[in-house]
Amino acid sequence: MKNALIYLFVFAALQIGATSVVLALWKIISGSQDVTAPMLIVSMTVFSVAVLSVFLLTKWSVVSKQYIRTRPWGVLFWCVLASVGAIIPSIWLQEQLPELPNVMGNQFEMILRNPFGYLVIGLMAPLAEEIVFRGAILRSLLKWSVVSKQYIRTRPWGVLFWCVLASVGAIIPSIWLQEQLPELPNVMGNQFEMILRNPFGYLVIGLMAPLAEEIVFRGAILRSLLKWTSRHWLAIALSALCFALVHANPAQMPHAFLVGLLLGWMYYRTGSIIPCVTYHWVNNSVAYIMCNMMPDPDIPLIVFFNGSERAVIVALLSSLCILIPSILQLNLRMKKS
Repeated sequence: MKNALIYLFVFAALQIGATSVVLALWKIISGSQDVTAPMLIVSMTVFSVAVLSVFLLTKWSVVSKQYIRTRPWGVLFWCVLASVGAIIPSIWLQEQLPELPNVMGNQFEMILRNPFGYLVIGLMAPLAEEIVFRGAILRSLLKWSVVSKQYIRTRPWGVLFWCVLASVGAIIPSIWLQEQLPELPNVMGNQFEMILRNPFGYLVIGLMAPLAEEIVFRGAILRSLLKWTSRHWLAIALSALCFALVHANPAQMPHAFLVGLLLGWMYYRTGSIIPCVTYHWVNNSVAYIMCNMMPDPDIPLIVFFNGSERAVIVALLSSLCILIPSILQLNLRMKKS
């Protein structure tokens, strides 16, 4: 973790430092305060050279001839085709998303329209960015969370089945509990609903978020905390707190903390993020379905059940009849790693 943060800090510092120095010198020499394409190209060139020099000389990113010696021409050919094939879909997807500020649009276009722009955008930028973000930062991050096939080889289908049931059984109780708590600011509610209501929102919320968050919070953070302390519940609670805080939305934090405790327990018992990802995937999938099926996803339970408190209690007890046996079954089936 420390190395990746250092790499990111150095990259940002080089970008800010190189750009600031070049722009200051250019304005002194030219006597003009206008931002021009040649000025931007020179600043990006200096920045790219600085990045390549620092990351290669310090060996933070290792460039080896070993892969190219395997003559992977077929792989490179399909990489080119994949990149070409992604152009129209990526433009179309961008058009489906909410409009975001394009603060660097003018400068980027100035560089692209300059005859020497290709030197920076087409050659130096891909090399410098891949050396930093994949060759250094990602290489370091992959050491944080160990993804292994060992757990899935045990064929834990029973555990995964009860993870699905537990996640389904927790829906009504979690909504009910949320309604009993004091109302908290829902600062991210509109943005979250915009994503959920987008046709491609499920790709992010239902698939990518569960995998990415479990790799980070259980596979990396909790794994490190369990090595740091022998009191596993302390480690689980701390990781759950981090999981809640990173949502940056007070309205979601209580639910995220409780789910984080359950997911942390699953990881502690199995040593694998697969049960956690399964539970997380079902939880987010239900949120996506409810948001798109209901006109108001934040509707209270009493309104959803047409004002019948009895119906709310029956739904709550029925859900608990699914949730509690599921947790008991998981406790029996999940072996301590």
